[in-house]
Amino acid sequence: MGNTHIKSEVIRKVYPSAVVLAFIRDLAYRSSYQWIVGTLIQKNQTYINKDASGKYHFFYIGALISTIVSHPFDLLFTKLSSQRSLRYSNLFNVFTTVLKEEGPNKLLSGLSFRMIYNIVGTTIMSNGYEELLKYTV
Repeated sequence: MGNTHIKSEVIRKVYPSAVVLAFIRDLAYRSSYQWIVGTLIQKNQTYINKDASGKYHFFYIGALISTIVSHPFDLLFTKLSSQRSLRYSNLFNVFTTVLKEEGPNKLLSGLSFRMIYNIVGTTIMSNGYEELLKYTV
């Protein structure tokens, strides 16, 4: 009975903050990615015209920088949404608790794994994009 009560409290109190944090994480990643890639492609048209695969370099640069920008939000989201007891109550609480107890370096822990994940995703996306272009153009 007690364990069920704790789980329902975590769901009721924490999940709304976790959803907001996931939205912020995704917004930070996608908006910075789009801005970086769009700006790089727009300002480097001569490079792209010389080397058709040049735009994919910008996809990778965008993925790497966007991962660094959004990773702290991902770490906080993971801590907030995967807790078993009510240690963190909202997104500000998880942020201040992590900074106080684990230090600012904790916000970048696990970054290398997320970089690999996003680089693999970018590779799949860019190759899929090329294949889709072959069939649609």
